[in-house]
Amino acid sequence: MIVSVSHTSWQSTFDGLRDLHGVPAAQANAITLTQVRGRWQEVLVAQLSEYDLLFTLPGSDAPFASSVRVRAAHGRHTLLRYHLGLLVEEESAGNDDIDRTLDAFLSRLISPALVCRRCGRLVTVRSDQFEVFEGMHYSCFHYAFEHDPFDIDEECTAGGCPSAGIEPGQHREEPRDSLVEELIDDLMGSELSTRSTQVRIQRRGPGMVAASFDEHNYLLTVRTEPRQR
Repeated sequence: MIVSVSHTSWQSTFDGLRDLHGVPAAQANAITLTQVRGRWQEVLVAQLSEYDLLFTLPGSDAPFASSVRVRAAHGRHTLLRYHLGLLVEEESAGNDDIDRTLDAFLSRLISPALVCRRCGRLVTVRSDQFEVFEGMHYSCFHYAFEHDPFDIDEECTAGGCPSAGIEPGQHREEPRDSLVEELIDDLMGSELSTRSTQVRIQRRGPGMVAASFDEHNYLLTVRTEPRQR
């Protein structure tokens, strides 16, 4: 649903930028604000952050979970889109295409696409678990956090390893394996598991267990060596 907002934030932001005489970045952003004002002033809040433009959703307070920031320097504009507090998209634009590029960024601010923060591509499969995998594809999350020390093309010990179809692994026993199995059993029989409606516990890699109890998600690591102090 689109919520109408007051024109006040846009006018005061424009006035603030124009008043910064002798600051090229501020003057460039004033022009940019004018170019997109017709479409977006009824939908988004425009604010001034030093010399940057900051677009936010109506009703949201700082620190903003979702926003678009525009920085201008040396005839170029850098656009940064944040979602759930994470930088999910960044692009550079010139004076000729800043309005078109910013329009696309603001469209995604209203209806954010799920963009993997590791590879920069859209997440369409398992999109319901986007936050569980820390804003990434499962495969990107797996290779970032679970796969080491195995070769990238070798199946590791994590269930559902994407490399299984390339080079099925001959898994070697390691000291943590039995401890991981004990941990899984303990979690399944825990009071937290009993109280939760939805429980999901999986072995995610060497010495690693992922556990979900309703909306709470945990990634546990088993260590066999003393922690370094």
